[in-house]
Amino acid sequence: MNRTLPLDVLRTFLAIVDRGTFAAAASSVGRTVPAVSLQISRLEDQLGQALFAKAGRRMVLTAVGRDMVDYARTLLAANDAAIAALSKDRLSGTVRFGVLHDALEAAVARVLADFSTMHPGAKLSIMVDTSQALVQAMEAGALDQCIAFEVATRLPNDLIGLMPMRWIGIRGALLSARRPLPLVLLDEPCAFRKAALTALDRARISYQIVLVSQSLAAVRAAVDVGLGITARTDHFLETLGSRAMQLTDLPTLPEKQLRLYRAVDQMTSRTGSALRALCLERLATAPEGAVRARGHRDAKAATKNRKKY
Repeated sequence: MNRTLPLDVLRTFLAIVDRGTFAAAASSVGRTVPAVSLQISRLEDQLGQALFAKAGRRMVLTAVGRDMVDYARTLLAANDAAIAALSKDRLSGTVRFGVLHDALEAAVARVLADFSTMHPGAKLSIMVDTSQALVQAMEAGALDQCIAFEVATRLPNDLIGLMPMRWIGIRGALLSARRPLPLVLLDEPCAFRKAALTALDRARISYQIVLVSQSLAAVRAAVDVGLGITARTDHFLETLGSRAMQLTDLPTLPEKQLRLYRAVDQMTSRTGSALRALCLERLATAPEGAVRARGHRDAKAATKNRKKY
């Protein structure tokens, strides 16, 4: 009996985890949705355990699936590192890369770490700041690429995805019912601050900014102890843990476009191009472990059809 885990299937499995659906994963790995579904079904058969389970209207990773994520990343990182180390055409040079606060706490940090493992001859110099500051640094020639929310600029860029803004607070604090509404926000310029205040002004909801900081860590700490609520993304919500929740009784907030900006002279850099390609391949707005039910139904259908024959 073959007990060797196929690396191509593990790569597909991680594509589903990172991109959120079987369809998005299929596009990422260059396969059809039925082929991706069949790969996952065969991997589950090989392990003798399910990797996904239904939770309400979506599919989430099982305990085995969560363990498999770590093993799969380790195995693929070792494979990619070996290929990069033994390749005659190695990447070199430094890419000055900017990341906004929210993104560093999510998948971007893992992508940058994987890039460093895959290309040990290439160097990364990372700057973390607000979207406006990052784009200004790029326009000044201080950065080669950055991941930031949409900013008015003529820099070439790629759309990574749409990220909805959320009102976020702590369970049981009942802060959203207070008037004036207690807010904890980043200092200006901040797109989230502007969107939050605009939404509240339009709804004629009085508010008081009880804390303002240039540090997202300070905002997180203030929300975590119940000092006030804030407007951020799902990534911020996840970092707060189970005590935090999305508040749905406040005005709707807009979506933000997450984009990868690059300097014109980096469009032909081999190292910069490789990093850009990896970011576009790996990054997605879906939270890790969440897969739409449709994709897993495709997988089960593929398994059923295969067993007929």
